[in-house]
Amino acid sequence: MLSLTQLLAAAVFTPAFIFSLIALATAAFRPSERGAEITQAFNDMFWLWFIGIVGTLVVQNTTLAIASFIDTTEPTTFPRWYGYLNIWVMMLSLPGCVVVMMNDGPLAWNGVFAFYIPGAALTVWMFTTTYVLLRGIKAQQRAEAP
Repeated sequence: MLSLTQLLAAAVFTPAFIFSLIALATAAFRPSERGAEITQAFNDMFWLWFIGIVGTLVVQNTTLAIASFIDTTEPTTFPRWYGYLNIWVMMLSLPGCVVVMMNDGPLAWNGVFAFYIPGAALTVWMFTTTYVLLRGIKAQQRAEAP
């Protein structure tokens, strides 16, 4: 169930991320041929969408945290500390969900709680996830080798 949830969350996140980039590309495409208000609207749409799609990342962090806590394989794929890291990243990313309601301040799209802290947490999470998965793959290969 956890792997399916992880897969579906990733499947939802990918097109949503691409659509936000399309909005930014639209804002940058021939900006001199339209009013500044339209360009700004596309730019706003990009940032609200880009920051506001953290819901799928929260689902992914939750499933990875649960998987690391219930992992009983030897060697473990996900260590317990990785589960706690996922809980921290999930909690630090949650303020991004409210960017559509805040125009300014720390919870706005460019605020410290909705952009900078979740961005730093996501960066740490991406490097750590790469390390944990590569370590798990190598440990599994060593365990299967005769």
